[in-house]
Amino acid sequence: MPQGVFGAADLFCTVRGLSARLGYQSPLLDEYISAVLESAAVFSAYDAQSHGYEAASRLMELARGITPDPVVPPRKRLYSELLRAGEALSPDGPACFNELRELETKRSIYFMELSDAYFFDAYEDYLLDMQKRYAKCACVNGLEDVTARLAAVLGQETLQNLYDKLRQMFFPCTALESFRRGYYSFLLKTILHEDGFCHRQVWQLWADFL
Repeated sequence: MPQGVFGAADLFCTVRGLSARLGYQSPLLDEYISAVLESAAVFSAYDAQSHGYEAASRLMELARGITPDPVVPPRKRLYSELLRAGEALSPDGPACFNELRELETKRSIYFMELSDAYFFDAYEDYLLDMQKRYAKCACVNGLEDVTARLAAVLGQETLQNLYDKLRQMFFPCTALESFRRGYYSFLLKTILHEDGFCHRQVWQLWADFL
């Protein structure tokens, strides 16, 4: 049992009370708790983060298919190099710097909008996939059977209360944050890797947000 965690004492008292109530049938409670936690493993934070990472990878491929290299600027040079070569690139000299920065800003805004929209679509797909995997896992480890047997003894309402406490304690709803962490960690790594030349200042605000 986790120590010093909100709700741990309440869960402990609930389990102890139900165990006493079940008497010789208390092993059924242990079997149920083990099955719930085993089934919950498919919702691990690592799993959600990995799916988010993969979704961001697909986003980059999608973005490059819509526009030519939306993240990578057309000229891979440092701002200082552009300024020094300004007269050669534009009759207005350093004006080329502003033109390039404006283009990169538009691309950055476009990519951020695309990223936000794609994120929620990808997360919804992930949840649907998790529901299918959860159903399969529940069937494999006998959760459905032990749930029915325990509900017949304790009642559905009591069992649902226990399930809610177990879920809150051992697998809280961190899937969204974990998925988001994996998703944006890939984007941030890609941006910083490809962004070592000239539009670091444009992306830095978003990078700080990530």
